[in-house]
This record gives sequence, structure tokens and C-alpha cells, in this order.
Amino acid sequence: MPPVDAPLYRTNIPMCGIVGLISPAGRCAEPTVVRAMRDLVGHRGPDDRGFASVDSATGAISTGIDGTSPSALFGFTRLNIRDTSHLGHQPMVSDDGAVVILFNGEVYTPAS
Repeated sequence: MPPVDAPLYRTNIPMCGIVGLISPAGRCAEPTVVRAMRDLVGHRGPDDRGFASVDSATGAISTGIDGTSPSALFGFTRLNIRDTSHLGHQPMVSDDGAVVILFNGEVYTPAS
């Protein structure tokens, strides 16, 4: 892996960052690896950070990574643009907990 200060990892362009690790069937994604990946892109989204984990065997979705054995892990760093409130925190999970989403971009829903 290139050093953290390599040009590949450091840019002056602020934007959100999304990382992920999906493990082969029967194996668990390593939380320390995803945490390190997320920290490498932390400068891109300095305003907030989050995690999402998915266990493919059970379908369980979590917004944490500690104490879990998921088959897929995702990390996110956020750059606040318009919505600077906590409502933009990611990952976003549906009310019933069945769907999780991480995305880069803005959702505009102006009043009609």
C-alpha cells in the first residue's frame, strides 16, 4: 500500500468519501481494515463519519462495526455543503431497518 501522504490519497478537492470491503462467503470483513480505509479518506469529508455493516447470513444491518462479524462493511466521511444538520448523517437506515444507504451527493427537495 502506498504511504498515506502519497498523491493518490491526498488531494485539495473536498468531497465525501465512501469505502467498503465485502468478504467471500463464510468469512468476516475485518473492521480494523475498513476503519483504516475510512481514515485514509477522512480529509475528503471532515464534517462527519459513519459505518454500516451487513451480515449476509442473517440480513442484519448495523451502523457500527465494533463487536460485529459482518460479511460487508462500509465507511463514510461527510463534507457538509447545504444541510449542516445531523439529518445528513450517513449511513442512512430505513425506518424498518431493512435498507441501508451511503451516497455521495446532495438531495434537493425544494418546496413547491
